[in-house]
Amino acid sequence: MKGKLALAGGVYLLSVYAGALGWRVWKDVSAYEQTDGHSRTQRQPSSVPIYNQCADEYKKRLRREEFWTGIRHQRRSLVRQAKGNVLEMSSGPGTNIPFYRWADIKSLTLVEPSQQMQHLAETVIRKKVPKRVPCTHYGSAQQVPEDMLYDTIIQTFGICSQQDSVTELKTCVRHLKPQGRILLLEHGRSKYGWLNRILDAYAEKHFLRWGCQWNKDIRSIVQQAGLRVESIKRTHLGTTYLLEARVTPQTSMI
Repeated sequence: MKGKLALAGGVYLLSVYAGALGWRVWKDVSAYEQTDGHSRTQRQPSSVPIYNQCADEYKKRLRREEFWTGIRHQRRSLVRQAKGNVLEMSSGPGTNIPFYRWADIKSLTLVEPSQQMQHLAETVIRKKVPKRVPCTHYGSAQQVPEDMLYDTIIQTFGICSQQDSVTELKTCVRHLKPQGRILLLEHGRSKYGWLNRILDAYAEKHFLRWGCQWNKDIRSIVQQAGLRVESIKRTHLGTTYLLEARVTPQTSMI
């Protein structure tokens, strides 16, 4: 009986994900076709202007899609592992903030380049972050003081929006304590060629709509940054990555 329930649940989540992906592709293509010729022929050099424009819609859409696809549960499980002094990259509108175990958190540093996303996050910070926990907001990882070291670096769906994901991760590494952990929840290339072809075909359109390049090779990016993958779990046909990484001895000397 338990096996049948598990199978039914798996089929349900898979069908929901497939439907969400199809709906997203259709909506993105429709929106893309309505843009002017300049937008069609020139790729945005940065995702920041896109996020500044769509921040409110992004937040609403994220809440709805993550609930139905089970990603909200994955996000909560990952964030609750964070401990000590925490650096959160690509913190967006503050989606992760309600999920932290504040008894385990000494300080929280947020990095988010979109000003509008930062504005949305400030409201969440005032409501959810305990006054005893220092919380700082930066616009880039380069602004984080060089002497700041963290026990946990966390990022959820940030690699897709970064122009140079490898460099961003390498910058994070400089702030990680020798025994610290990097926790990632990302989306990228699938395990299946047919799905990768769909992601590749609509990658530019999706980026122009949501500032997200959804076909990156997540594991390769992590390894290129000099990180050692400790554990990895892939769901949603391999497009969602739950990953823990640590600094290799060579990287820690950079």
